[in-house]
Amino acid sequence: MGGAGDVDPSPAVAGSIVPQPLALAPVTGVRCPFLTPFTTSFDLVIDQQGASDLFLDQVTIRLFDGSSLGGSPVLMSAADLAVRFRSTRIRPGVTSRFGFAPRFGCSTFLPRSLHADIVLRDGSGGLQTARLVVPIG
Repeated sequence: MGGAGDVDPSPAVAGSIVPQPLALAPVTGVRCPFLTPFTTSFDLVIDQQGASDLFLDQVTIRLFDGSSLGGSPVLMSAADLAVRFRSTRIRPGVTSRFGFAPRFGCSTFLPRSLHADIVLRDGSGGLQTARLVVPIG
């Protein structure tokens, strides 16, 4: 892994989103001029295969329609994640689960998949990225 701030596109972790496919549910009580806003819930599962602790540093979640059209991203920073989960530490040899229930605003397209861009940080500040894509059923 590189030095502080470097990004390694091939993480030493295996990640998944469960369940698959995801189900979307309408958000009640919100009015939109187009489609109803949606919510979903899932677990981000990370199997840490490296030798040292990693930390969940950033998560960006976005809905896509199957082409290049995507909705507005839901971005969670390291501070947001720390408040939500207390600890974002991912220990070596351990499978960690982080539960999410993002809400997506009004859109003009029908979502077909969810993309989650994950940034992991090691103790020296080096970064690893991963993109997970799951279908919406």
